[in-house]
Amino acid sequence: MKSVLEFNPTRLAETEAATAAEAESDLAKAAFVKREKRPLFLADWMDTLFIHFEIEPHRLQPSTPFELDLFEGKAHVSLVAFTMRRLRPAFGGALTALPFLPFGETRFLNERFSFEASVAQRQGELRKLEFNARLEPANSADTNAPDELTRFLTEKYTAYTCHRGTRRRFSVWHEPWPLTRAEATLADDSLLDLTGDWSRHARLVGAMHSPGVTDVWMSRPHRVKRAP
Repeated sequence: MKSVLEFNPTRLAETEAATAAEAESDLAKAAFVKREKRPLFLADWMDTLFIHFEIEPHRLQPSTPFELDLFEGKAHVSLVAFTMRRLRPAFGGALTALPFLPFGETRFLNERFSFEASVAQRQGELRKLEFNARLEPANSADTNAPDELTRFLTEKYTAYTCHRGTRRRFSVWHEPWPLTRAEATLADDSLLDLTGDWSRHARLVGAMHSPGVTDVWMSRPHRVKRAP
């Protein structure tokens, strides 16, 4: 009996996309080890929702102290909602993890301008971000195939913060995000007004959900010098 091999372009694209994501993760791990030697903290980032916006760079740049990382000439902002679990030092075992038990599960909403920047309440104003999300059926075409743009938006391994004019960065590493496409709608985005007027000019371009990644590496923060 002869076996017949059928060419499946969708499956081939998914395989190539997964391989590309794994390659980016491997490069990020090697860079982490070279720069940091070992992680300072470990944690699990679970039940993660990415909501992506596209915007012209000149509309976004005034809202961030860092140079933007562009994709085909466009800037992007990603809202990332996730639960962090099991935050603990990467050394010392159960004993050093004891002081971190009160922070064992923490929910976050981050805003990515191709880096991480926490959103906060200002001057006692009540601002909210309400969203609804629905996962696409698992058998939808390309549901689990992270294309080049999706990898650009989700496989980020350096985080940045800016507090009172002091810029810092820290490195992270994790296995590639297992992703499923989602539909997301924003019912109230008034919280975004606190980060600048970029949201008035942004266009929602997609959403992805991930069950999460475990044993995420995080380095100590490093001060970022301003360009001369």
